[in-house]
Amino acid sequence: MFPLRPRVTARQVLTAIGVIWLLAVVIPLPVAVFSRVDAISGLCLETWPDDAWQLAYTAMIIALQYAIPLAILAVSYSTICYVIWIKKTPGEAVNARDRQIALSKRKVRSRCMHYAISARNLSKFNTEKLLSSSVSS
Repeated sequence: MFPLRPRVTARQVLTAIGVIWLLAVVIPLPVAVFSRVDAISGLCLETWPDDAWQLAYTAMIIALQYAIPLAILAVSYSTICYVIWIKKTPGEAVNARDRQIALSKRKVRSRCMHYAISARNLSKFNTEKLLSSSVSS
């Protein structure tokens, strides 16, 4: 599509994969460090040194696993919706192309509804998690 734009190199891809794996190992470490098994109930409980740490960690996890990906999806689908619904297709009208565009619009509408419902459900869960962390502090 853009022949003059530089392509991603194998080294850049491997670096990105390495960073992703490093973050995947480092982000859950606080839970592993601050978890203890309760001798009476046998349950694994998080014992944070300070409730502010737990609240900060919970907020960070919500941002990394919910808010940032949701913002990226919203921007991506907004761009797609703009291209499909608002921007006019160049050239003369062709029935086959118009049918394909209509099909694309239905697919995008369906995916947008799916992501909106998922976002609403996850926002309820994340709000409850954040509130329960702040209430216990």
